[in-house]
Amino acid sequence: MRSPRDLHPDVGDTPVHLTGLTRLLWQPPSLRYVESSRGNDDLSHFHGQQLHEDSPQQRGQSLDAKHVHLEALGAHPSNSFRGGLEGTPREEPRELGRNRSGHPERSIIMPRKLISTLLGIAALASLAGPAIASATNTPTLTVPTGTDAALGTKLVGTSADPTLLGTGGETILTCASATLTGELTKNSGGIVEGSITSATFVGTEPPVGAEPDKACVGVFTASVTATLPLCARATTTMNTDEFQIRGGKCPEAAKAIVFHLYVSFDPTKPCTYERAASSPITGTFSTHPSDAVLTVTATAAASGFTRVAGSFLCPSSVILKMSATLESESVQPAYIDG
Repeated sequence: MRSPRDLHPDVGDTPVHLTGLTRLLWQPPSLRYVESSRGNDDLSHFHGQQLHEDSPQQRGQSLDAKHVHLEALGAHPSNSFRGGLEGTPREEPRELGRNRSGHPERSIIMPRKLISTLLGIAALASLAGPAIASATNTPTLTVPTGTDAALGTKLVGTSADPTLLGTGGETILTCASATLTGELTKNSGGIVEGSITSATFVGTEPPVGAEPDKACVGVFTASVTATLPLCARATTTMNTDEFQIRGGKCPEAAKAIVFHLYVSFDPTKPCTYERAASSPITGTFSTHPSDAVLTVTATAAASGFTRVAGSFLCPSSVILKMSATLESESVQPAYIDG
């Protein structure tokens, strides 16, 4: 093995202060710690001697060694230290390149980078904790506030300006109001269900054809009729403050939601729109102390319908935009504790 003088011929016999170690480091074993019981000796006993691999006996020296010395190839520090460097200011390592032997140098700050990486991972893990927390949805309907509504309670939902939108967000049809009536069928264990048995959409124009209610207006005039019954429900399996509406009564299997537009340009052939049984309308409800207001999420995914019959002059798809305030049939406000 070559001596330190061979590796760094310009070093000579002049001791090198520890602050210059970073300028002399090369490929391993350029810097390592060696257990020693030599006490307070200077590291200059390495000068002029060939470096050698520790024997198994040396590697097995007692862990009772009182001091640790730093062995660096080509370096002759005059400082002595106990358990670490004393009184020597740290310098930033120079830019990495190749040492005089042509070997690429290694950075001595890799452990610090590793620690920084681990700390970063730990920070990300702590931030990820709240993201995986599950939503809670445990509604209870009260009428009046503080009193759980009894099964069979008649409920009315009133909506102002229910609207049908096009897929681009443009208004297709707007009604002056809508009224939904139904009956509470479940209100316990964080589950609220009610069957909707009637739904009227009223506009400002004369009815179209034989329809009883005034027509709604927009890009055309049309009377709106929904296929009933429907089921409105909120359960513990849904997202926080979420409700859903599907076709059919609540105790029955889900059915498609269907409504018809009796349009003024062809009253005998209504445009029929449908939403699949597997895709209920979704929205959110407000909780106590606010009144119980159900707001449909106006997106294609949450409340979009596809035309399945009728004139090509009717849009191929529409989106329902609507909210309804709940109260009892006796006009007592309803609340949802969630």
